[in-house]
Amino acid sequence: MQLTYTLTLADIKAALRLHTKQDRNRRIRFLISYAILPILAILGSIALILLLLSGHTEWASMFRIVDFVLILLSFFFYFYRVELANKSYKRIFPPTRTEQTSNIDIDDERIFSRTPGVSEEKYFWTAIVAFAQDEKMNLLYLDTNRFLLFPTRALSIDQRTELNDLVARNVVRKKS
Repeated sequence: MQLTYTLTLADIKAALRLHTKQDRNRRIRFLISYAILPILAILGSIALILLLLSGHTEWASMFRIVDFVLILLSFFFYFYRVELANKSYKRIFPPTRTEQTSNIDIDDERIFSRTPGVSEEKYFWTAIVAFAQDEKMNLLYLDTNRFLLFPTRALSIDQRTELNDLVARNVVRKKS
C-alpha cells in the first residue's frame, strides 16, 4: 500500500490530540492543563471580585496572587500547546522545502516513509510498538513519544482495512 498525502497544520493538531488520548497520564495532564486550571482561574477571578465588593480587602489581597498564578498557568499551557503544534509543523516543512507532499509505503515486511527534502526512513514492523487511528489521523508508534503520522483521508476504505490487517498481523503487543 502506497500513499501520497499533504500534511496541514490541522493534521498535526489532530495527531497531537490523538497522541494525547493514547495514555491515561497524558489524558489527565491534558484535563488538568486545559480544563481544570482555566475553570479554577475563572472561579478565582469571580471570587476575587466578590471579595473586593464585599469589603474583604485583606482576603482579596492574599487571594490575588493565587488567582494570578492560575491565570498565568492557563495561558502558558494554552500557548505551549499552540507552539508545540507550530514547531512540529515547521520541523516537517522547513522554509527551504518547496514540495508539500509526503509518501508512505507500507507492506508486510517494512514501512518506508519519505518526506522530500527532509527525510527518508525505513522501519521494519519490529520497530513499531503501537498503533493509533481515528477518523482524522493514523499514528505508528516507534516509541512512547515518537510516531509516524499520516492522515486517514489519504486512505480508501480498502486501504484502511488493509492497514488494520497489517497492524493486527505485525504489531506485537508488549506485556506491561
